[in-house]
Amino acid sequence: MKKRYLYIDLLNCFAIFSVLMLHSSQLSFSGDPSSTRTIVCKVIQAIFIPAVYIFFMNSGAMLVNYRERQTTRTFMLRRVKRVLVPFLIWSIIYYFYDQKFAIGPLEPGPLLVSHPSIQDFLLKLITNNINNIFWFFYAIMAIYLALPVISLAAKKHKNYLFFLVILSFLFNDTSKYLGTILHVNLQNQFFNFTLMIFLPYCLLGYLIKESYFTKFQENVLIIVGLLTLGISCVEILWLGTRTSLNNTAPMLYSTAMYLLLKKLADWRFLNKPIIHTFLFKASSCSLSMYVLHIMFYRAFDSLLHINNTSYIHIIIMPIFIYLFGTLFIYEMRKLKMIRTILP
Repeated sequence: MKKRYLYIDLLNCFAIFSVLMLHSSQLSFSGDPSSTRTIVCKVIQAIFIPAVYIFFMNSGAMLVNYRERQTTRTFMLRRVKRVLVPFLIWSIIYYFYDQKFAIGPLEPGPLLVSHPSIQDFLLKLITNNINNIFWFFYAIMAIYLALPVISLAAKKHKNYLFFLVILSFLFNDTSKYLGTILHVNLQNQFFNFTLMIFLPYCLLGYLIKESYFTKFQENVLIIVGLLTLGISCVEILWLGTRTSLNNTAPMLYSTAMYLLLKKLADWRFLNKPIIHTFLFKASSCSLSMYVLHIMFYRAFDSLLHINNTSYIHIIIMPIFIYLFGTLFIYEMRKLKMIRTILP
């Protein structure tokens, strides 16, 4: 039986709540740059940006060494059942989703379908043009396909895994940052692919779980990561936008939050049976919430007759949807048929 880790459940809960906050603060990309609400949304974006990166890190923590518990065949079959099947089912559902709720290409959620057909569906499926937040499924499935090879190095070659993390940081964070300063594009499409960008987060999660870093190194990573957040927030409040760190991927800050919440899970307050049970149940609903929250958001806005400029939409809605949406999903998943389609 797979061992449960309290910190993994805590991080899953934080990650999905972060997704909800990111998707409720989209005004940061379309609002008046000088507006207080737009600035608030930009700060929210900066704080909660680790969202999906933490999902990748948790996946790595639990799956990179899967060979210790199961065969590759079993591993792949479980991933098909838990991820691929729901992904295909919900892609079909969102393809025919009520078009009055569909959005434009720059907003998170299902996209407009002008001329439905099997050919159009297949084309949109392979190009992530059915529901644009499903990019996560494409990325995580690519990682799953790579894990049978990566897992061979899990036990005895952790330094090689860390080398891939450093390589990704250099190509995806450092090069963007230097390119911004020098006004030169230091990247090219060769390095801009899923495994180079997202797999290292997966490896980082595994290395942290295996205590690869010393306590001192972890504390340094936390301080540096939080410093990048502080710089971003100061720039947003002072200048209205991020400048020095605007084009860098959030690996340092995501790592800092991951380590910080992992340490938080050791606090005596969280180590109570009732807290364990709550986090376990809430965590088990995270992927389902990722799939459904756009529907919940559309319904919430329609019932209250509000839009993305309202503070109710920006702050209250994600909290409400997380609490009551998670409860709804948990109860629905008690039905065997529903568990098949709700991951």
